[in-house]
Amino acid sequence: MKAVKRRFFVKALWITGLLVVAFCCTGCSRIPHERFFAMQSKEDAIYGEAVGAFFTALDNRNAQEVRQLFSVSVQASALDLDEQIHRLMEVYPGPTEIDEEMNYLLAGSYSSNYGSKVSSVYSWFPVISNGEYYFCRLELMYENDEDEEQIGITNVQFFTDDEYCLLRYDEFGKELEADTIGLQVYADRVLTDCEVRTVEGYPYQFTPADMPLDEGEVKAFLDQSNVYADFIAHFGEPNAVYIYSIYELPAEAGKMRYLRIGVENQTGEIYGASVVDDLNWLYALWESGE
Repeated sequence: MKAVKRRFFVKALWITGLLVVAFCCTGCSRIPHERFFAMQSKEDAIYGEAVGAFFTALDNRNAQEVRQLFSVSVQASALDLDEQIHRLMEVYPGPTEIDEEMNYLLAGSYSSNYGSKVSSVYSWFPVISNGEYYFCRLELMYENDEDEEQIGITNVQFFTDDEYCLLRYDEFGKELEADTIGLQVYADRVLTDCEVRTVEGYPYQFTPADMPLDEGEVKAFLDQSNVYADFIAHFGEPNAVYIYSIYELPAEAGKMRYLRIGVENQTGEIYGASVVDDLNWLYALWESGE
């Protein structure tokens, strides 16, 4: 697997994600606070190894190796696993561009029944191949004292950027089946009325601008008014909207850059403007109260 120096999620974002990890414990107390972050560091490494192994096997077009990364139980139960692996190899060209030191925004579930532990984690993340963006949700059970055949990858949901963008804009996740196992490849639907651009690690329905915004002009305007309606009247409608409003900025060194505008829904006031690229938050351009 080809590694490039891309960092999909900054450390602060990963740590934020740890605070929403679910704990499900029976017959024991919850994990002690002092052990929590040490455990998460170990989890991040284990999860990264699983992701790396999966995409290495996929890049090598080794269907049997991909299959064996799933738990023994999943291999026996997911009747269409081989079919879906073949489909994935048709859809995804490889090689994979991914940062092997990437920090994942992990969530998981944990149980301990009188000392018998079961632990699993999952994350959504983007990958790039031949300049195209894909999105993946990979779930891994790395610990099961009661049944070792459950240990391994339990589920992978793989999306083209069009498919994930459509899913994201259509009440995120509602079309996905709950408690799925094995591999599901989503690669049929295509957006035809707009582009799909990956901005800060997420796909957006994007309408290109006639002229990218100038950062200096934006900051000067926001120093005078942070009313979003005034901003639109002056700079025009955003190129994309999903939680944030996204405006195109001039590219640097051939790399696309974007202005990410955050708006308070109740007041209609802009509370922050940041510069981002395809995968990363870069810096704050303006913040309310400065």
